[in-house]
Amino acid sequence: MGLDAANDVRFDYVGSLQLARRLWALGDQVDELMSNRIGHAQTALTDWLGAYGTQFAERIDSESMQTAAIAGELRFAAEQWAVRWAEAMNEQNSINHAREIKRVEGDRNVLDEVSGFFFGHDDLPTSPLTIGIPAAPNFYATGTLTRY
Repeated sequence: MGLDAANDVRFDYVGSLQLARRLWALGDQVDELMSNRIGHAQTALTDWLGAYGTQFAERIDSESMQTAAIAGELRFAAEQWAVRWAEAMNEQNSINHAREIKRVEGDRNVLDEVSGFFFGHDDLPTSPLTIGIPAAPNFYATGTLTRY
């Protein structure tokens, strides 16, 4: 695997977390809308009796289940964007780390190679820390790209 810039992870780190926040907020809006509709439906059903009242109640129940599923899917999509963000961030940090190791090894002279053979190389960069998945609902970045 070459370690030039063409192998960098192509990912919109900022945009993906913004999208995750928006999806989560949209899920909240769907829940709030349905909660308001249920409140109005319950008010209407206090005086609405008979077959049409029963049909209306059944439709509201069905709508409530469907909107709960939609809100859940929106939040799931938001969480998946956060997972992909962390995966991309960790992959790019691994690439940056490998690139830096290659640079350090290329800069060594013969004396460094011989002493490293006997005593170990202490000039190599440490591995980057694993970046965690941003948490809902704010999806704040949990790390940054490693720079050497």
